[in-house]
Amino acid sequence: WHSDMYEYQGFWYDSMLLQGLILAQDLFRAQSSDIFLCSHPKTGTTWLKALTFAIATRTQFDESSSPLLTKMPHDCIPSLELDLLKLLNQRDPETHFLATHFPYSSLPKSIIASGCKIVYVCRDPRDTFVSIWKFAEKILFKHTEPIPVEEAFEMFCDGVSHYGPYWEHVLGFWRASLESPEKILFLKYEELKKDPTSYVKKLADFYGHPFSVEEEEKGVIENIVKMCSFENLSNLEVNKTGKHMLDTPFPIENNLFFRKGKVGDWKDCLTDEMAERLSQIVEQKLSGSGLTLTKTQNLVSVGTMADASVNFASDKTSWWHSDMYEYQGFWYDSMLLQGLILAQDLFRAQSSDIFLCSHPKTGTTWLKALTFAIATRTQFDESSSPLLTKMPHDCIPSLELDLLKLLNQRDPETHFLATHFPYSSLPKSIIASGCKIVYVCRDPRDTFVSIWKFAEKILFKHTEPIPVEEAFEMFCQGVSIYGPYWEHVLGFWRASLESPEKILFLKYEELKKDPALYVKKLADFYGRPFSVEEEEKGVIENIVKMCSFENLSNLEVNKTGKHMLDTPFPIENNLFFRKGKVGDWKDCLTDEMAERLSQIVEQKLSGSGLTL
Repeated sequence: WHSDMYEYQGFWYDSMLLQGLILAQDLFRAQSSDIFLCSHPKTGTTWLKALTFAIATRTQFDESSSPLLTKMPHDCIPSLELDLLKLLNQRDPETHFLATHFPYSSLPKSIIASGCKIVYVCRDPRDTFVSIWKFAEKILFKHTEPIPVEEAFEMFCDGVSHYGPYWEHVLGFWRASLESPEKILFLKYEELKKDPTSYVKKLADFYGHPFSVEEEEKGVIENIVKMCSFENLSNLEVNKTGKHMLDTPFPIENNLFFRKGKVGDWKDCLTDEMAERLSQIVEQKLSGSGLTLTKTQNLVSVGTMADASVNFASDKTSWWHSDMYEYQGFWYDSMLLQGLILAQDLFRAQSSDIFLCSHPKTGTTWLKALTFAIATRTQFDESSSPLLTKMPHDCIPSLELDLLKLLNQRDPETHFLATHFPYSSLPKSIIASGCKIVYVCRDPRDTFVSIWKFAEKILFKHTEPIPVEEAFEMFCQGVSIYGPYWEHVLGFWRASLESPEKILFLKYEELKKDPALYVKKLADFYGRPFSVEEEEKGVIENIVKMCSFENLSNLEVNKTGKHMLDTPFPIENNLFFRKGKVGDWKDCLTDEMAERLSQIVEQKLSGSGLTL
């Protein structure tokens, strides 16, 4: 999946899903009337959602008016892990059907304690693997170098895949269904495909919405089966051309959820040896459970966050094309907010740490490069520095984006870390440990334009662009990632006045004006001052030159490389090197816009002693 995977409670996740799981376990409260559609990825989730939604809404809509004709199934029934913040913040009281891929043993305790119902669907593991692989090919390998199917297959057989091991995922729900058959309905995709009419009726009975004799005579069941068939859903315009947002700024084309839906599709992808090996593994893992998923000759037999206080004030859809949440006075999308809450609860700073803090697009990349060059100057010079082959964000980790790495396997030599979190929301250990902080700010007009241009490159190639005027309005209202901008700056400014020996406050424009002076100042602050000999040898000037915008932006790694952000969606390195120019706002903002933002910031900073 081209991202780090973490084992937690016996199953594997990438960082975003793991953060969602931990938050869900701590914060989600199920209701007794809830019904959860559970599954491992690529085992029939989309179809189960469609059938369920059609069954539940059949008295409101028929096959000619159903929302399924204009919305894809994943937009009709929310996902616990991907829509968690929406569910916590503004859950519709009529929303009782929810979905999740979480394994049974990791479900939030309230789901089990509330006695709500669960439907679980599983599938032949060979088809499951192939479906996952084909999905990865479409959404990941267009961004990165493909991984051979043989290598991915090995990992799947080792149990290392999203929400895996697959057999343990299935077994958890299977055993629970044996203990509580009135609460947990266990289905096999192949049986559902073989006789969908019987299973639609069975689902309706289980949901407490049985079909009446009159409905059966009118063919309502058959109409639902036809409307939700793979052939019908896959040919709807919404599922051919639409996109699914997943509560992130990176949408996925709806058509990727409708590939084949075919039983036995593995035969076109796996060798006989691969298929036989996986069958044997699964057969061994399920031994003694009473459950079978494969037959060698054919298909399927019949057969910890404590006391997190989340005060969601409101949410808005922003120019980032994802819902934004206000938390502790600042705005975040769901992924960043989950990272913040986890960092506040789990991260423990060391007194030797030095944090590079900033609002996005205020000089973070340059500050990281200068800092790394200063800190490693006795190991490397301008001809051997890792900065020549790694982009600055890969040299100094980010608290929010690399949190799980830092918690799991932090290098004892890693003392420089970075974050965009505002001062008032930093994990308490950062302040308590007395570690040092460097903060860089920038003219808010250039900051807005840089954010806007960045959004244009990474977001608007996926979605319809939002007019710059609309984005500007939201920025002026303080609604942007990690905003309001002025509050972000003020938090660090006031802290620097109180503890100047611990917090160094910088302005991007001053750094640009005399970089050599500030490189020396940074080295002194870091407790690694330049010696007289180093100064005479021109070490400071060499660092400035190596880390200059012109030099960094022309390095091959920053022209053609990609930054993974610990997610499967990489961002091209060149997007972090646009202009780095002071006063760039003049080419984008009208005089009226620039004047308005200046007045807002002047008013917000009034009396602080700070001017931007």
